[in-house]
Amino acid sequence: MTNFMKKSTGTWQDWICLLLGAWLLLSPWILGFTALAPAFWNALLFGAIIVGIAIAAIVEFHDWEEWVDMAIGLWLIVSPWVLGFAAMTAADGLVTGNFVATGLATLLLAAWSLRDHHGGTWFA
Repeated sequence: MTNFMKKSTGTWQDWICLLLGAWLLLSPWILGFTALAPAFWNALLFGAIIVGIAIAAIVEFHDWEEWVDMAIGLWLIVSPWVLGFAAMTAADGLVTGNFVATGLATLLLAAWSLRDHHGGTWFA
């Protein structure tokens, strides 16, 4: 098994984060909120960042990547209320749920990955 394959299969959480970032990037079109500017740009910007960080973590793990993902996860959870699109219409409940669920999953997976890389502890 190549060194890259060994490292990449040991970071399954980062692969899922990569999929979450891709989902977030595509979700404005899939869920139909391209006209909701704050939600649209929030999804594009942070989806792209999650994808980039996930790729970086798969190639070579660094603690900072997981800490940034956890911060992004927290942001995604609160962003519907901070940016004001949480309760604009009944349909936006789906948009809010999308951000909260994606943020929560990103946060938990990054924390799990960080613990796994440190043998079950938070720090080396």
